[in-house]
Amino acid sequence: MLVPPASGRHSACKDWCMHPTLQGGNTSIPTLPTYRRFRSYFEKRRTIQGHHDPPFCPQLIEGWIREVEANRSDISPAEVEQAKVTMIWSIAVAIFCVGGMIGGAVTGLVAERFGRKGGLLINNVLVIASAILQGCSQAAGSFEMIIIGRFLIGINSGLNAGLAPMYLAEISPVHLRGA
Repeated sequence: MLVPPASGRHSACKDWCMHPTLQGGNTSIPTLPTYRRFRSYFEKRRTIQGHHDPPFCPQLIEGWIREVEANRSDISPAEVEQAKVTMIWSIAVAIFCVGGMIGGAVTGLVAERFGRKGGLLINNVLVIASAILQGCSQAAGSFEMIIIGRFLIGINSGLNAGLAPMYLAEISPVHLRGA
């Protein structure tokens, strides 16, 4: 189980660890980004002051990765190399961009094969699969599920970046098309 430090805050996470669930010590990975997205809509200071917190609290995720690795290797969490934890976390963060590039590259193929609307509807399967993988990763004790889930949501984002404008151009009235 992910538990925040006794103070309720991580020094590097600014105000992130003030989440009510974290204060009580009962936290799960899926609730953290949901709360963050909801809260960000009401924070105008984020764009005005250029204040950007990480989507997850890195210390929480890295601590969880360390625990998973320790359980797999039958060693204490303190014995897990920081370089290995950092590499896993870096892959989990960067894999979204790799998926986005792949999704963007296959947009034309998906649009021709399934149509614009059909491609968008089929693309929703990637969102569901990604949500299930990432949501169940803590219970399964597998950081690989987070990496795969982020890869799938990256593909989804790449496809949406191309399919949505195509579909909107297709359904818009003729007199409104173009610039």
